[in-house]
Amino acid sequence: VKDKLPLPVDDMTIFKATHDGLLMCKLINDAVPGTIDERALNTKKPINEFKAIENHNIAINSCKAIGCNVVNM
Repeated sequence: VKDKLPLPVDDMTIFKATHDGLLMCKLINDAVPGTIDERALNTKKPINEFKAIENHNIAINSCKAIGCNVVNM
């Protein structure tokens, strides 16, 4: 995810940077190491919509597993 960072704060680039779910999964793993097995993530480019949704579901389930409140996802 080095190509996505740093994120500018003056525009909507954050939505483009997080569309594949990889940045969120990396953030969760930085917060609680070992939460997500990186082999389970879909990283091959180009990533289609279904693979991106799988990554997002992994991120949401991992958030729940480490005790975060997940509302309206």
